[in-house]
Amino acid sequence: GLPGVTSSAMQFVMEGRFTEVNQLPSPVDSRVLRKSEKGGVYAAVRFSGWPLDYEVVQNERALRDALLRDGYNPLPGYSLARYNEPSVPPMFRRNEVLIELHNFTWP
Repeated sequence: GLPGVTSSAMQFVMEGRFTEVNQLPSPVDSRVLRKSEKGGVYAAVRFSGWPLDYEVVQNERALRDALLRDGYNPLPGYSLARYNEPSVPPMFRRNEVLIELHNFTWP
């Protein structure tokens, strides 16, 4: 990588008609991988704007604290979900911090 540049990953949720990874179109770029992710139950907190580092961390901590306070078992780590194309103004952007829950069962 380039000095001072951190790596990141992007994921896309595909339409339900794609039930197997090999049904997806082949990527043109060799850096693009097709893979299936396991499902799970996640807690989410939604916020708008550009997801700046401090806002993401602040939302992750608030969500994790609420989960622990309410007796849930959050797994370490989190994911940041961004749902808009770059041209959407910040006040209309939708972002979520997602934390997977361990051994969650519906009440």
